[in-house]
Amino acid sequence: MKTTQQSKIEVSIERPICETRFPTSDGPDRQLIICPCGRTLEISTCAAPASRAIPAAGQKKKPCQLAQWQLRRVTEYMQAKIDSPLRTAELAAISRLSYSHFCRAFKGSTGLSPYRWHLKSRVERACVLLTETDLSVAEVAYNMGFSDQSHFTRTFTKIVGASPGTWRRAQTSHPLGAR
Repeated sequence: MKTTQQSKIEVSIERPICETRFPTSDGPDRQLIICPCGRTLEISTCAAPASRAIPAAGQKKKPCQLAQWQLRRVTEYMQAKIDSPLRTAELAAISRLSYSHFCRAFKGSTGLSPYRWHLKSRVERACVLLTETDLSVAEVAYNMGFSDQSHFTRTFTKIVGASPGTWRRAQTSHPLGAR
């Protein structure tokens, strides 16, 4: 086995003396930087007010929102397709926005994501069916586009605060003393 000995190479890089002249001033718009030669230099900062670039403490940026025509078109489409699943990409195309911008703007306009808004609308329509028809809970779930009764019951309970059967009995029962 042959061994080799590594040789050392020394490299010396000489830096030229920086002869750049910078004006010095004691103004508040000055900033210190370090030159490549190692000298500390003082330069002027941008004269633009910082208030434009950074919002004041406590100020929140206004959320983006859909235009009225966009919100109307999207919600009408969602109501028309209330018993079927929707794709957010379809809704974005209706409003002529990109997917991500549409999601932000819809939530800024309604306070809910498109999915949550559609789900809430389906549960509200289910409430109407539960009070005005004699359909079973499973039939209402099917009519509202839920995959099964248990999914409908879980969703209904999260949004309304009571199971569909309990809510229906509370809505259709007679007040005390009235018969």
